[in-house]
Amino acid sequence: MNIEEYIKLWIQKADGDLKVAKRELQAEDSVLEAVCFHLQQAVEKYIKAFLSKYSEKIKKTHNLEFLIEQCINIDEEFKEYEEKFDQIAGCGVEVRYPDSFIVLDEDELDSVRVIVESFREFIIDK
Repeated sequence: MNIEEYIKLWIQKADGDLKVAKRELQAEDSVLEAVCFHLQQAVEKYIKAFLSKYSEKIKKTHNLEFLIEQCINIDEEFKEYEEKFDQIAGCGVEVRYPDSFIVLDEDELDSVRVIVESFREFIIDK
């Protein structure tokens, strides 16, 4: 598999997470923890798609702060997103455990969704 195919797979996986988050937000009885999880996963995978273009080895991590920092080291335009994902940064792992609760409401998560969609376009343009 060449690098372009690999990047495309990352984007497809991220798009899938974004689609699940959008569907769940539209549900009458949304599971907000699941929305948060899938939004975080989408961002993580879009970042990994970008990083794949510049490195053969991407550190296995769910830490969005670390991943965004890696992107900033390559392209300073990522600073625009540095703080935008703070709300969902802990949603990749923490929401899977019973002692961790997400305090974001549906409107806040919908706002994050809009940012994630914007980020997707930003990544595609890169």
